[in-house]
Amino acid sequence: MIRSFDAAIIGGGPAGSATAVGLAKRGLKVALFEKNLGTPWKIGESLPPEARPLLQKLGAWERFCKDEHLSSSGIVSQWGGHNPVEKDYIFNPNGSGWHVDRSRFESNLLELAQHCSVAIFQGKEPEKFDFSNSGHSFSVGAERFQSDWIVDCSGRKAQFATSVSGPYQKLDAMVSIFVLFRSKDKSDVDARTFVESCEDGWWYSALMPSGVRIVAYQTDQDLLPEQESITNNWIDLKLEQTSKISNLLSQHSCKAVSAPRIVSAHAGRFDCFVGKTWISVGDSAMTFDPLSGLGSYKALLMASAAVEHLTGGPDYQQFCEQLWTNFLEQRLSYYESEKRWHKHAFWKRRRLK
Repeated sequence: MIRSFDAAIIGGGPAGSATAVGLAKRGLKVALFEKNLGTPWKIGESLPPEARPLLQKLGAWERFCKDEHLSSSGIVSQWGGHNPVEKDYIFNPNGSGWHVDRSRFESNLLELAQHCSVAIFQGKEPEKFDFSNSGHSFSVGAERFQSDWIVDCSGRKAQFATSVSGPYQKLDAMVSIFVLFRSKDKSDVDARTFVESCEDGWWYSALMPSGVRIVAYQTDQDLLPEQESITNNWIDLKLEQTSKISNLLSQHSCKAVSAPRIVSAHAGRFDCFVGKTWISVGDSAMTFDPLSGLGSYKALLMASAAVEHLTGGPDYQQFCEQLWTNFLEQRLSYYESEKRWHKHAFWKRRRLK
């Protein structure tokens, strides 16, 4: 017996859940497959004020507000010079930004999808795909499914897109090394986002709703020592190159409460983002430099565009091409504006040749 759906979504992150909700609200029969049981801990993330109308469109805004994510008033950057520059959200028509409890955020979007009658299969992953004129068929364990559309929202893994989207263009080999800090006396309540450049990369720091502060160092893989050499002591030594972030940690007696973890943070894209019976959304289509600050916002934005395309709206490939072009222009502008270390490999790789 084959179970049939209009759309089968691979991945239950923000891209997958938002796409599922949008399609279900348009009357499509949707299945969502998330290989993880529950929502595992994930590094926190920031959302810009522009995410608010997207959450409202999904019907997720009230749920989001109840989750008590941490409101952020702006960004402090020490970039291109020794004096920090502040960007305040006070004049943004959408209000403040937020530092998000990522696990709670994803869990709530999945609950909304279920409320919208999306069939959710957790702990299960599609495999053995077959294509015919009637759509795609695939297996999930011993069950067989059929779907008119496959929507790949599986993140950087790009489980389905890898086989259909053409070559992958990788712009760099950036990684992010992050450590969790906590203030000993709980005096650290500064919820602004901090960004600071240094010789071989740049730093990011944000306070999470739990009171833990994330401190992350972005650099290229080949500029790092052997992985076993990346310890908390190594992080402390690298932090001495910073001014604003190191002072912030010192001011509030913040101590590391985790060992350093390394995750891929490279930017890149596939050639194609959509076909006759498939579409890729979020990181399975393209990944941006974390300096862009888009993250989950990009996932929500692409999900909205994917829903429009699958229900007869504007061309999704064209939308994504423009999104990528805008990112490249922004990326070049940001890295060109930091001239203090233009002879260092990290910065030379990101400037016009």
